[in-house]
Amino acid sequence: MYADPQARLAPLIASLTLATDLGGGFAPEAALRTAVLAVRLSRACGLEAGVRHDAYWAGALRFLGCTAYSHEESLLMGGDDLAFLQAFADVDLADKPAMLARSVARLAAGRGTAQRLRSLLAFLLDPRGGDKVSSAHCQLAEQLGADLGFGVGVTQVLRDMYERWDGRGAPRRVGGQRLSPATRVLHVAHVLEVYSRMHGLPRALAEVARRAGRHFEPAVAAAAADAGPALWQGLEPGRMTDLFVAEEPAPVRLLAPLQPLPLAGPGQALQRPAPQCPGDAPHAAPHAEDPLLRTARAFAAYADVKSPWTLGHSHEVARVACAAAGRLGWPAPEIRQLEIAALLHDLGRVALPNGLWDVPRAFTAAERERARLHAYHGERVLAGCALLAPLADWAAAAHERADGQGYHRRIAAASLPPAAQLIAAADTWVALRSARPHRAAFGDDEARTLLEAAASNGQLTPLAVRAVLGDSAAAGAVRPADAGAAARLSPRELEVLLRVARGLSNKQIARELQLSPRTVQTHLEHVFDKTGARTRAAAAIFVARHGLVDFGLRGQAG
Repeated sequence: MYADPQARLAPLIASLTLATDLGGGFAPEAALRTAVLAVRLSRACGLEAGVRHDAYWAGALRFLGCTAYSHEESLLMGGDDLAFLQAFADVDLADKPAMLARSVARLAAGRGTAQRLRSLLAFLLDPRGGDKVSSAHCQLAEQLGADLGFGVGVTQVLRDMYERWDGRGAPRRVGGQRLSPATRVLHVAHVLEVYSRMHGLPRALAEVARRAGRHFEPAVAAAAADAGPALWQGLEPGRMTDLFVAEEPAPVRLLAPLQPLPLAGPGQALQRPAPQCPGDAPHAAPHAEDPLLRTARAFAAYADVKSPWTLGHSHEVARVACAAAGRLGWPAPEIRQLEIAALLHDLGRVALPNGLWDVPRAFTAAERERARLHAYHGERVLAGCALLAPLADWAAAAHERADGQGYHRRIAAASLPPAAQLIAAADTWVALRSARPHRAAFGDDEARTLLEAAASNGQLTPLAVRAVLGDSAAAGAVRPADAGAAARLSPRELEVLLRVARGLSNKQIARELQLSPRTVQTHLEHVFDKTGARTRAAAAIFVARHGLVDFGLRGQAG
């Protein structure tokens, strides 16, 4: 599986940043250009190696939090959350007249007058609207950056990416020397990347000069002006991955020694010789410090947080698939590969707007075809990295079907790798037991019947379905209670938190739990005190990060 026993982190992150570009609605390689500009600008400022390291990696992960507020951005943009960040990308966020003009021009553009007016009023009349967006983005990026193994130098930059030199940023209103040197550099690098791409290099340099002393530290703005076109040397489409890897400040970050391992292809049997007994199946995940697995978990969370309907989905699919593989006698190294592929099987979802994923009815034929593109996008992201490319076929085939009627390649059972067959069965099981915009979650018995029917009619491989359902108690267990106790939440507080994360209003929560709105508010105050999560986005991040998702939750999102 691994071509290089001393694999570097940079090529892996370079490939996965395509997903963060897609999730923010940005042009391909935007994150890589930002990272290269940041490290070059750090060098132009005469900053030491540690600062260059932090600026480089924070630049690459600059958009890692952009899915945290997708649900709310979608509501403001008439369903197209991917257009939200782009709508304000080249506007000084502290310039109120410019923000008003851009809001009028872009919010829910192309929608009816009534919807545009509702979106505009909702955005402009919320005094904390900007703080909610920035706080959600920064919190998710900071937490996932830590999950990827980066220290406080990088995560602090991600936390403060919406702050300003003059203290008028968000959400913490800190500025000046309280911002780390790498943060001050990244502020300039990000605007340079956006403006040069949208308006050309002269306009980019002029904008940095205009914001000097306000948004930007004057010394960093001056260094950008002095360096000028030299900062852009080699920043050409199609070459950014190589350039990004070449610009990594020393010492380069390694993933750790990785041993080559052949993949099981379509010809490999689903069940292995001398399978273990179900009671002895190795359900446990690979070692928590596995660097590639840690990266896959972080990017799975990035994808799953995008919609209230998919919180924790990829992690649960990975858990169920690995348990099934254990029952079939798969060796631990192959289960590790399976988990990584399962975690990343829906990464391409971020490329499509929430207005598609959150539509409160069954898909039309056109919507179904559009939704199927996410498997293609996910494959392209994974295929760009030597470490992940061997798993791209596994992940991309998760929505294929044994009868050849799946997507996006319409591959039949004979050509499906065993891992893809297991992921497909696990994905279907988890989806059936999860609420969707157009239906409540199915109960365990009904979900089991539907999954067995999919095996009987040739959609799913019967052996894969039997493996997923082989231990119904383990496959269908609702596990958040113990995790809720670990987070100091009472069972009722956990129920409330889960519904906030799903986007339900206080009234909807009260109706679903048969409580009074006043009681719900009391529980919410306790939840806020214990978790620090005061918005839906923050609740979703907390739920996903701590594995609190209840896959038997039947309620509908708001």
